[in-house]
Amino acid sequence: MKKVLSVVLCMMLVSSVAFAQANKGSGTANKSTSSSSTSKAPVKAAATPAPEPNGGMMAVGYTVEGSGENALNNLAFRFCMMDFAAEALFGFELGGDRGNVWGIGFKAFYNLIKHSNFNVYATAGLGLDIYSEKAGDTTAFKLLFGAGTEYFLAKNLSVSMEVGMNGYWSKHVDHFGTYGDWMSSLGFRYYL
Repeated sequence: MKKVLSVVLCMMLVSSVAFAQANKGSGTANKSTSSSSTSKAPVKAAATPAPEPNGGMMAVGYTVEGSGENALNNLAFRFCMMDFAAEALFGFELGGDRGNVWGIGFKAFYNLIKHSNFNVYATAGLGLDIYSEKAGDTTAFKLLFGAGTEYFLAKNLSVSMEVGMNGYWSKHVDHFGTYGDWMSSLGFRYYL
């Protein structure tokens, strides 16, 4: 429970700092004065151009699910459209409890909150892991869902953190619980 609480608190801290940076100075009102007191026409403030959105239509990245020997390393290819994104994952884990693991997966994302330099999103996905253990080769099917935040370090470079639950079904093990051993996924992406 302590690990879950610490991960959630870290996500809240990162999101609140990013929110404060994104809204810095937005509480001040534009004041305009005219040199003539007899003028009744309103004075318009200079228009500021809308900032370009972060990211792009495609991204490549790297994510880690879990920790220690059971960390699954993923190469991620993301395709974005408006507030939706889809990501293809190709992963591996070498020498963990389950032996060598090779996996493929798909995740879908929906932005719940979108600011100039960070997003808060919901995610769901499915995957297939193939691994060898003492009992022989095994194939496992995974379903997952969760939420995360993506913070843009630069216009095209982001780091992300997710929390969530997954279901894992194979010939030897049926599991429903948190991502990896400590309920998280960390990653970075470069948008093209």
